[in-house]
Amino acid sequence: MNFLHETGEIEFELGSAYWRQGFMTAALHELLHIGFDRLELNRLEVKVNADNIASQRLVKRAGFRQEGINRQGRKWEGKFQDVLLFSLLQSEFRSSTIAESIGQLELLQLTQLTKDSALYMNEIVSEVNDHVVRLAVIDGEYHWHKHDDCDEAFFILEGELHIDLEDRTVSLLPGDLFTIPAGVMHRTRSNQRTVNICFEKAVNEITGS
Repeated sequence: MNFLHETGEIEFELGSAYWRQGFMTAALHELLHIGFDRLELNRLEVKVNADNIASQRLVKRAGFRQEGINRQGRKWEGKFQDVLLFSLLQSEFRSSTIAESIGQLELLQLTQLTKDSALYMNEIVSEVNDHVVRLAVIDGEYHWHKHDDCDEAFFILEGELHIDLEDRTVSLLPGDLFTIPAGVMHRTRSNQRTVNICFEKAVNEITGS
């Protein structure tokens, strides 16, 4: 923070065990209130890696505007990456900035959202009552697991998704839909870049390893 100029920078990182549970949305909401309401700052900044689509959508929903690109501004996993700079002013901030419902009354171009994700992506793109719609890119395999109290439906947009069950494997192509009942152990995998939509409860328990 720079109290002379009344500015602050927000940085965040969340372990993979806590993804997909809404923690980042809640944390950012609280940080905005601390920065603008308690500290009375005039400006907050966030820097996001150019390939981190989920974080970009998060800060945009909060009202941040992209100002520029810091070319190769960070080194991540041995590679230099461009960094996007976002800012939000106190005059633009509203307590209701972060919408309670994601993706509603918003036209989503799914092809555009996934075009920069080559190997992996898993992001909530819309909320429907107490369920969420996830947009995922996978090129590899996910671990065996089950959802104890939640059915899970997959719809394929691109590529081929294999769903391993304990007694068989189901292969899905673009246009195919498959639903896995709650409590059924399964694993998703692909041998190529595959894009799918997943529909499940917003909060559910994942069991597996």
